[in-house]
Amino acid sequence: LAPEIAIQEEAIDMVCIGDGEHSITELCQKMMAGEDYSNVQNLWIKRDDKIIKNKVNSNHNLDDLVVPDFSDFKDHMFYRPMQGNFFKTVPVELARGCPYECAFCSEPALLGQFSKKFFRQKSIPRAKFELEQIVEKFSPEFIYFVSETFLAVTSRYFEEFIEAYKDIKI
Repeated sequence: LAPEIAIQEEAIDMVCIGDGEHSITELCQKMMAGEDYSNVQNLWIKRDDKIIKNKVNSNHNLDDLVVPDFSDFKDHMFYRPMQGNFFKTVPVELARGCPYECAFCSEPALLGQFSKKFFRQKSIPRAKFELEQIVEKFSPEFIYFVSETFLAVTSRYFEEFIEAYKDIKI
């Protein structure tokens, strides 16, 4: 929400604005190849006492992103406390942003930064596919749904999600 403040910090070399999945991939590829990365979209980069402000091209279609791969994490990193016990918990992102513009929230500021509506959600088939992949690979005891507005979806979406989630059994 405040890249102009963050980039002023001495220890910060660059800031990503908006969705960063494609930007970080391109940044890493260019760095590994020894190429100039000063033109990577969504990044503000400090260079020679200047700040390069690249175009912000955000709002990825969430269905197009890869299923998160947590296989490099040690098993103990998955455990979270709940009601006095620890459970193996894996995060699953279903949506980003919010469909509302409440004055007390950051959403109106995000809408001001991006040309498209910031709220996006995964399709039900994609959400189910991702859940099945994560359950198969990591055997969680709990799923932590990462969403600012998990219950701010339409009744139809929620009912379809419930139907799809019945097979997950977690």
